[in-house]
Amino acid sequence: MLRNNDQRDAGITQDEVLDGLKRSGRPNFNKRLLTHFSNRAIGLLPELRRTSRPGSNKPVYVWNEDVIEQIVELYDLVERGCRDYHNRLLYLWLRGYEVPFEPILKLWLQPAEAALHAITDGAEDADDMLWRVSEFIFEHWLPKWRFSPRRDPTIRQMGIDNYQTLVEFLLSTFLVPNYEPDESLLASALSIPQKIGETTEINQRGHADAPPPTPSEEAWAWLRTFQEILSLPQLRDALLNATGEEWAQAREDYRMLCQWLHTLIELLPSVESLNLLSDPEMQVFRDRLFLLGGFALVPLVLSARYHGYSHWIDQGITWVNEKLSDLSDPEVREQLI
Repeated sequence: MLRNNDQRDAGITQDEVLDGLKRSGRPNFNKRLLTHFSNRAIGLLPELRRTSRPGSNKPVYVWNEDVIEQIVELYDLVERGCRDYHNRLLYLWLRGYEVPFEPILKLWLQPAEAALHAITDGAEDADDMLWRVSEFIFEHWLPKWRFSPRRDPTIRQMGIDNYQTLVEFLLSTFLVPNYEPDESLLASALSIPQKIGETTEINQRGHADAPPPTPSEEAWAWLRTFQEILSLPQLRDALLNATGEEWAQAREDYRMLCQWLHTLIELLPSVESLNLLSDPEMQVFRDRLFLLGGFALVPLVLSARYHGYSHWIDQGITWVNEKLSDLSDPEVREQLI
């Protein structure tokens, strides 16, 4: 695809891109598709810019030369069956390309705002939000738990009252950032999951009526940290107010995680024989996993950094990089595989 310097300065045309794609075994794009993808309202590719070739006044529409990698990524993604526009956009953004960010942001904001509206009905006062959580559970979920002809085994084993206590505690923690349960409620909520699968053992020991343990300072600290970073209003605040640089850093953190996983997978002795890194079906699976992971993890990393916990992430990155550097030692690699 490369040409002399004068031509490169003028950019690369759609015809030249298509010729290069065909030479690389990618014949299924055409000018109509390239024009569509580069439309400002679509944004999967940069807009074409008008210029002219040296020695001619005839207008020519071109991209900068560095668009080639993005076009190849988009081509391969489309050929692997990704039909959804927002998934294509998110994929390219996660890969580090400049694409419209507003539609991607809506992917994260809409579910968060829908959940807040459905359960708390837009309330902002903590007491009002807690009341609405209780009301929502009482009106929408409790009748199903009580009168379902096929009651969930967990509900049946824990009992409706215990299950309701646990769900209300979790929802309140997730939806109300300044929610402060009293110590007895926190202790009860934390001890309820331990009862799953242990009912017979508890009865045999005769400790069914033993009081729940007092929550440790560590439990309280984790609860406060969770609320500060991952409660839905705090997460929404980070989504709405993070800077472009903070979003870029969260994306880079996720891409680093993907690179770590790729490095570890390559160590598996069966990778080459099973073609795990090149098999077409595995490529489709990896696309889906990459999108799902990015959708789930990038906002969480962003919120952690936005709310002042960058040092945790940076320390974790340093620790993992040090461990991966040890993989250059054959003895360490042999132990791993």
